[in-house]
Amino acid sequence: LGADKARLWRAYHFNWLFFTSIAQGAVTLAVVVTITRGVWSRPVRRLALSFAAFLPFAWLLAIPILLNATHIFPWVADPSAIQPGKDAYLNVPFMSIRVLGLLGLLFYFDLRFAYWALRPDLGFVRDKTDSRLQPLYARLTRDWLGQDAEEARSAKKLGVLGPVVAVFLAVAFGVVSWDFVMSLEPHWFSTMIGPYFFMGGFLGGVAATVVVAVLYVLRGNARAIIEPVTLHDIGKLLFGFCVFW
Repeated sequence: LGADKARLWRAYHFNWLFFTSIAQGAVTLAVVVTITRGVWSRPVRRLALSFAAFLPFAWLLAIPILLNATHIFPWVADPSAIQPGKDAYLNVPFMSIRVLGLLGLLFYFDLRFAYWALRPDLGFVRDKTDSRLQPLYARLTRDWLGQDAEEARSAKKLGVLGPVVAVFLAVAFGVVSWDFVMSLEPHWFSTMIGPYFFMGGFLGGVAATVVVAVLYVLRGNARAIIEPVTLHDIGKLLFGFCVFW
């Protein structure tokens, strides 16, 4: 910060893109296997969904990027670098509105998806959990209708929220890739940068879920739940997307 402020904020920006895309990619994996009713994924779906805990912090951590845009984006430091006609789009106030607005909506629906995915489980174990956590579990399972009714209600909610998350993901990450990646070179453009960025994040999310699942098994926490066949299945999924990539 003292020696090279521009280098600091470029590194910060790069790391934000990397970790945010991986966290969203892991949540997207949970969304995809829920939409497709992938029964094989049930033992690892909660691990993928746990990455949603980072997303509110990712939204807050995007704000310093926008506040220090002069050190990151060449078109902010030198407005003459903007091609004629692009100045209506390439300006920091408009970029802040669309990035924070779209990411806020995406992360909101991510968290709603996580809530309805977890609610039946929370109700099932709330009376068996640590007494210190029971007030939290009680708040998250308010107006409990019974296990069977909650399972059906959850499935119905997820059937709606899953596609909504997918649509907002395509829009929000498309805009983020244009603003936070493509605009780093104001004179270069690509119609594929959105899908490229989105699929990179999804592949990273699948890989991160594999790492977490393996570490969880090696710690001895879930050997009876995450069986070798489950690890083999998610390993094949990772391999397939590596080939696609």
